[in-house]
This record gives sequence, structure tokens and C-alpha cells, in this order.
Amino acid sequence: MLKQYQSVLAFFLFLSVGLFSFGEKKILSIEIILEGPRTVSESFIRQNLQVEEGSVFRESTIDKSIRNLMDSGTIQDVKVYVDPDLGDDEKIALVFKVKTR
Repeated sequence: MLKQYQSVLAFFLFLSVGLFSFGEKKILSIEIILEGPRTVSESFIRQNLQVEEGSVFRESTIDKSIRNLMDSGTIQDVKVYVDPDLGDDEKIALVFKVKTR
């Protein structure tokens, strides 16, 4: 009985690592969704990102991108998502949802 629980636990650990570990995945695409007043352009957002299509995904560059946008004073909120419909085993698609002031 204990082995059965260990197997189930190992399976869930495997699933969680597979779902939440991006390893050395490359960024396939970056979508920008702007909400709020049109005080900035999509090009302004992209210029302040520390990530680009084709680069290796790193959480630190996502964090730096969010800080850059928030420090600009024109952004109220930034959320970053992974689009599960566009990625695969080697690449991920990012969505930056940006709310302007």
C-alpha cells in the first residue's frame, strides 16, 4: 500500500516539475495586451522588455522587464502569462498584460 502511495506521489511530482519548470526553453513569441488609457505604445512596452523572441526563458529577465515597465511611471500593473496553446516542449509563448495609467 505504501508503494502505491509513493508511486502516485512520484507521478504528481513529475507532473508538477514538467508543468512549472521551463528549463532551457526558448521564447517562441511575445504578445502584448494593453489595457487602460493609450498613454504608451506597444513599441514602448517592447523597448522596456529584457526578453525577446528566440532568447532563452529566464525568470530574472521577466522580473527585470516588469520592474522596467513599473519604474517608467506610465504603467499601473503588469502580469505575465505563458500561453499553453502556442508553446511546445522546447519553446514557450509569453503574454504581457499591461495596464496603463
